[in-house]
Amino acid sequence: MHTRWRARREPRVHLPWPVDEGAPCATVIGDPRPGTNDIEQAHWAVAPTHIYPLFETALRHAAGRSVVEHQQAVGALWARFAAVAEANPHAWSRVAYSAEEISEAAPDNRMVVFPYTKRMCANIDVDQGAALILCSYEAARNAQIPDDRLVFLHAGADAHDRWFVTERAALAEAPAIGVATRAALDAAGIGLDDVARFDLYSCFPAAVEMAMRALGLQGAEAGDERPLTVTGGLGFAGGPVNNYPTHGIARMVDALRADPGSFGLTTALGWYATKHSVGVWSTRPPDAFVRVDPEETQAEADALPSRRAAGMVDGEMTVEGTSVVMERDGTPSVAIVAGLLPDGSRALANSRDADVMTEMTREPWEGRTVAVTNDGSTNQLRLR
Repeated sequence: MHTRWRARREPRVHLPWPVDEGAPCATVIGDPRPGTNDIEQAHWAVAPTHIYPLFETALRHAAGRSVVEHQQAVGALWARFAAVAEANPHAWSRVAYSAEEISEAAPDNRMVVFPYTKRMCANIDVDQGAALILCSYEAARNAQIPDDRLVFLHAGADAHDRWFVTERAALAEAPAIGVATRAALDAAGIGLDDVARFDLYSCFPAAVEMAMRALGLQGAEAGDERPLTVTGGLGFAGGPVNNYPTHGIARMVDALRADPGSFGLTTALGWYATKHSVGVWSTRPPDAFVRVDPEETQAEADALPSRRAAGMVDGEMTVEGTSVVMERDGTPSVAIVAGLLPDGSRALANSRDADVMTEMTREPWEGRTVAVTNDGSTNQLRLR
């Protein structure tokens, strides 16, 4: 992306990159559905930078923090990721930014979508590659790979949360991460306390915070000093679009070689904390690799509570999360508000009122009751 974007600037540069003209692969793994539904798209809840702030402000409300307190807490979390990136020779940015340099808006750290500054967001403006060699033990032995270079995948598991954000039980929760992780750990025959280090997918702070909640990790603030990233995360080590998990695994291999016999756990994430994949790794050989049956993990995830997505609303709702999209000059352009109706369904609404949007960046709106009306295509906050 770093090269592509610069090639588009004036004077434009043609990139003569080859294009594979062959037939597409016959076997495609994954779910091709779009990540958002019509209601979400109509209310600007499409880009990751627009949706993850809804999770973040819901997490803020769940923690009972003020805007300032939560910005400081997130800044401290992300500063620990930046410190790891500083020591990672493969990181795109090797600057150990302080919590304040991350959480506070500045000319080189603009507010992108409140509450996220630029340094809180995944950085896809990178040119990075990583590769893994996955083979049988016999193939490794035949290739005379030394024992101290071997790292084994013990177990893997996958699951997805409710596909659309508006159907999630709570915006501060991503329970399928817990489902997949517990299944992978059980298959590996170890517990969470046996894991020496993690690489939690880190496109935005909310992704890490929801993973911590799902797994029961308290983090450094509570005395758990185990690393949550081995790369420095997508914001600092670099987020090469959907290739970051390859970097996380490759860096985990290095870490485990340096700490023989320990266990590491990596997670991958797709869409809006929607799809989750977990791997358990160690230099210690397993009896056998286990891929947990995805039908089992998905059945467990599907049995968890959900909500109905409401369409057009004319009435009141309780605010659950807010997201304020900013222009490059720092002025707010649109607010996205997620809320719960009296019947328990979830609705989205927008506001373009400058005073309302500014107040959302200064005081939490989560927990407030607001009036909503609609124009037939979108819901809008109705100012009293």
